[in-house]
Amino acid sequence: MFYTLLTEFPGKGAQERVGATATMNQAVTFMRQNYPRRCNVTDVCTALHVSRTYLYTLFRRFVGMSPQQYLTQMRMDEAKQLLRTTDNAVDEVAARVGYKDAFTFSKAFKRAVGASPRKYRQ
Repeated sequence: MFYTLLTEFPGKGAQERVGATATMNQAVTFMRQNYPRRCNVTDVCTALHVSRTYLYTLFRRFVGMSPQQYLTQMRMDEAKQLLRTTDNAVDEVAARVGYKDAFTFSKAFKRAVGASPRKYRQ
């Protein structure tokens, strides 16, 4: 009887967890689809109709980092892949992962990876 009650009438906490998980999945999907177009955390919040604070809380809870850190990591992972597998110039790689100029990309890449894009490629 308790099992039936719990499955047919889940508590508010269970509904909130399901909603949070769905929002988190939507945020990650939005980031994956839009990071090459220079999307930012504000764009994610606007698309999902959530506040920056709520999105930050979800990311901290589910992945242990801020939305901005997650977006940067996603971009850097793709940049590393492009640098390993293509002969594209650094400014092309920067544009493909959502940076408007190679200098900003190079600084961010070096901060995240520990080496410049050129050295990483070698």
